[in-house]
Amino acid sequence: MTYRNPSTARRRELTQDRVSRVHQPAFLQSVAIGFSNPLLIAERICPTIGVAKQSDLYRVFGRDTLRTHETRWAPGTVPNAITARWSSDSYFCELRKLRIALTDAERNNSDNDLDLEAKYTEKVTNAIDVGREKRVADMFTTAANYSASHKIAKAGGSEYDQAAVLSTAQIILDLQTVASAIAKDAIVPSSMLSVVIPQPVYDAAVKNNTAILDRIKYTQTGVVTTDLLRALLDVKEVIIAQAMYTGSGPETADSDVISAYVPTYLWGDSMWVGLVNAGENEGVPWFARTFRWNGETSGADRQTRVYRDSDEGTEQDWIEVKEARSEKLSFADAGGLITNCLSTM
Repeated sequence: MTYRNPSTARRRELTQDRVSRVHQPAFLQSVAIGFSNPLLIAERICPTIGVAKQSDLYRVFGRDTLRTHETRWAPGTVPNAITARWSSDSYFCELRKLRIALTDAERNNSDNDLDLEAKYTEKVTNAIDVGREKRVADMFTTAANYSASHKIAKAGGSEYDQAAVLSTAQIILDLQTVASAIAKDAIVPSSMLSVVIPQPVYDAAVKNNTAILDRIKYTQTGVVTTDLLRALLDVKEVIIAQAMYTGSGPETADSDVISAYVPTYLWGDSMWVGLVNAGENEGVPWFARTFRWNGETSGADRQTRVYRDSDEGTEQDWIEVKEARSEKLSFADAGGLITNCLSTM
C-alpha cells in the first residue's frame, strides 16, 4: 500500500479547521454587541447596569434618602447617622444563549461569506433581544406588580376605542391620574416620567380621539405625534411599543412562511407610566433595572463564538451568542398601568 502525504493546501485546511473549531471573530463580536433593533424598547425603559457578581442583593431607593436630617454637630459628640438599605430580594443573572447553523452549502453559494456570517449573527442576536423584550413587557404589564392606586382597568364599554369614549378626554385624564399617583408616591415631578403606548392603542384610540385632536388642532401638523402627547401630558417622553412576536412551534410545511404564523404585540393593549433612570446611584429612584454580568462572556457584554458542528457530516458551523442578564422590578410605586384599553383585543 502506498502512503501519500496530503497536499500543502489540504494540510493548511486541516490545521485551520482545528484552530478555528471554537473562536471569537472580532468583527462578529462587534456585530453582536452593537446590534440594535429600533422596534425594541426594553433598554430604554429597563436600562442595564453592570454587576461584579452573578447573584447578589442590590441597593434600593429608600425613605432615608428623602428625609431631612439634623446636620448640626458639636465637637466631641457622635454625629447623627443615616442608612443605606439593601433589597430583600436578589438578582440572578441567568445565562442566555442561542445559536444558528450556517452550512457550507450556504457559504459556498453566497456572494460574500463575511456578509452572510454577519447577517446570521444579527439574526441570532435579534432573537436574544426579542426574548428580553418579552420578559420586560411581561413584567411591566403584570397588574399584580402595582398597588391599587397605580393601576386602572378598563371594562364594560369604558375602553378607549369605544365610540362614546373616543369623543371624550378620558384617555388623557386616566394617564394624568396614574402619573399624579406616581409623582406623589415616588416623590418626583411628572415631567420625569415616561409613557409607553402600544401601537394598537395608539392606532385605534389615541390618533382618533377627538378631544386630543381638538387640543392640537392649531399645531403645525394637526396630527397626534409622540412629541405633542409628551407636551400634552407634561411628561419626559412618550414611547410607542411596536414589537411583535409569534407563537412557538415549527413553520407550516410547504407554505409561504409569511402566512404561516400569527403575530402578537408584546405589550398587548396595556399602557405604562413610570420612572426610568439610567444612573447607577441607589439614591435615584427607578421602577425596574436590568443587571448584566460579564463573568461568563470573557468580559464582554455579549460573547460571540463560531465553531464547527461536532458531526463533520453535517458540513456546517454554529454561530452562537451568549449573555448573562436579569431584569428586576425595584420600586413598584415608581410605575403605573392602565389595562384592557381596547375592546377589540
